[in-house]
Amino acid sequence: MPFTPRNFPLHSQVAPFDSKSIEMFRLMADKSGNPTHFYPLSMLTYPICPPPIAVGGAVGEQRFVKHSPAALAFGDEVDLSLFEVGCMAPSVGFPANCDPLADREESREALTAYLENEVRVNYEEIYAKLEPNIPDITKG
Repeated sequence: MPFTPRNFPLHSQVAPFDSKSIEMFRLMADKSGNPTHFYPLSMLTYPICPPPIAVGGAVGEQRFVKHSPAALAFGDEVDLSLFEVGCMAPSVGFPANCDPLADREESREALTAYLENEVRVNYEEIYAKLEPNIPDITKG
């Protein structure tokens, strides 16, 4: 999921999740016919190679790489059955197990808010453990 900080470390923010993208992953899992498992993932690599100062840089833009800890935090598996699924096509019951009475947009937003919070909590745990070891990247 996206992470777009401009001031590191503790003032960084998790970028808002796109509920339609999250629903797309859920739909692809439903269509696969195979068991699919979803885990929130937070990945701390910003202090190693932060994004460029300006967005939309040219190919070959200068980037600075520094020595710093990196971390991955996998959250607990997300049980999608706990989240209501609104139907895209109520007449045919698509996706499977959808609730024709559920508001599709509200259902999407509830799952998105949950996942975004899980990722944010994971980042907070990473920061708490690693902050003393992360160099100040604002200094050359």
